[in-house]
Amino acid sequence: MPVTTRRWAFLFYYLVCAAAIVMMFGEGAWMTSLRLARLGVPVQGALTAAACGSDTPLAYRFDANGVNYQGRGKDGFGNPPCAKLHLGDPILVYHLSDDPSINLPGNPGERFVTEASGILMAALFVPLVLLFLFFITLRILGSSPRGR
Repeated sequence: MPVTTRRWAFLFYYLVCAAAIVMMFGEGAWMTSLRLARLGVPVQGALTAAACGSDTPLAYRFDANGVNYQGRGKDGFGNPPCAKLHLGDPILVYHLSDDPSINLPGNPGERFVTEASGILMAALFVPLVLLFLFFITLRILGSSPRGR
């Protein structure tokens, strides 16, 4: 295979793998954080429950447009750590003005940077590792007596 063709094949493989990783891991709170960072409205919510150590340790409520909403999320990102919070404590909550049921505690801009950096690091390095393993396997199979 010519060198130019191999380079294009590598680039294609790399971009497909990186896009797949971003699509798989970027669906969840990452996109919600981005929407809330761009379009979100900050309000003061009240802590209704705290389960420190769980995936979503904070349960909270807030009012938007005269309606009471509830949500669950992570601590930090402008709110105190879970261990320092008590029931009824005020916490920062962002929600979409046209759909307050889409909400997250804390600053969504900070949350987005944290989540996006992890996803982008995976998208950068995982395809390289997989490609390295693939080429090592091809080299081993190509140099074995049965591979010829």
